[in-house]
Order: sequence, then structure tokens, then C-alpha cells
Amino acid sequence: ITYNVMAEGMKLVDDGGALYVSSMDGEGTEIAYNVITDMKKTDEQKFVQGLYLDGLCSNMIVHHNVLKGCNLQMNQPSEYCLFYNNTVGGDFSSVKVAKGKRPDATGVALINNIFTGTISWQDSSGGLEYHNKENASQYLVNPAGGDYTLADESGCIDQGLILSGITPDKNLFPDLGAYEYGEDPWKAGHDFMNPPQITFKTK
Repeated sequence: ITYNVMAEGMKLVDDGGALYVSSMDGEGTEIAYNVITDMKKTDEQKFVQGLYLDGLCSNMIVHHNVLKGCNLQMNQPSEYCLFYNNTVGGDFSSVKVAKGKRPDATGVALINNIFTGTISWQDSSGGLEYHNKENASQYLVNPAGGDYTLADESGCIDQGLILSGITPDKNLFPDLGAYEYGEDPWKAGHDFMNPPQITFKTK
């Protein structure tokens, strides 16, 4: 699930997200280079997230996603879900225990992420949180205006861990978050001015 723009979801139901997965072995599924935005919660809604892995998820790699003004949530029990180099612009994100379930975050890892709010682990068992930055709005160019790239002299530059296959090979000190400082930001969504060339074949 890559290079998508997901916006204005959750208008009809509660307790979900623009990208919602539950009770699934991803078998290495990659969720990457997506932008999730404009997830507005009404007064009647309680749980409207940007990216939401509900309980009993496993074996997913979530990296280089930008959540603008919305949160990330993963419910336990879930195992081997990896969250690398995401930039999350909500006020509160969590790894919590789903109602009536057991705490189990075996193999779950949050590494090299930026959160403009805070991250909360609730009764976690086996999870890892390392090299993340919380309350980090001041390190981004203009999150209120939708620009989540790194500001000059940001405290997130060169602060990440090297993750094979995730961070740039040429960079001995990768940045935190979804965008590398000094490089053109990747773009998500369809380019209507340059649509892909489709070749049809018959058998």
C-alpha cells in the first residue's frame, strides 16, 4: 500500500481510520509513502484515526507515511508490526490494549518516528520504542500549514538509526521522520498531468 493520498474518511462510522486493518497477518505487507489528511472527528465520534492497526495484526512494515493532523494507533495483541520513519501530526498516538484482549506487542517496534504530540504505550509486552521525537512541531517547517518537511537546523536531522532497506544507504546518519532534509520530498497520489502509460496484452 504505497504512494496514496487518503483524505476525508470516517464520515459515516466511528472507531476506524483512513487506513484500517484488523485481525490480519500481513505476511510482510508494506504500508509506505502515503499521506493521510483531513480526518475530522465530529462531537459524536470517539475514535477517528489516520492509520489504525486494530488487534490481532502481525507482520506489517509501516514506514515513511505522513499523517497530517491525525493519529496513529495500534491495538494489542499485535505482533511484529514495525513503524519506521513516519511523521505523525496528531495530538496523541497510542499502542494500547484492545478491549477484552490481552497485552502482547511481541516484536513491535517504533523507531525513527516524529510525533507532533505524544506516544503512549499501554500495558505493552515485548514492544520497542527507540529514537523517536515527541512534541516535535518546532522541528518541522509548518505543520499547521501542511508542510511536514524538516526545518533548517531541526533537532530531527541526523538523529536516526540506520535501518537496512528503510533509511538511505548513502546516509550514515539518517534523519527522523518521513522526509530526509535537503532532498526533494517524495510525492504521493496520482499525477494527472503525467498519467502512467498502460500497455495492454492479449493472450
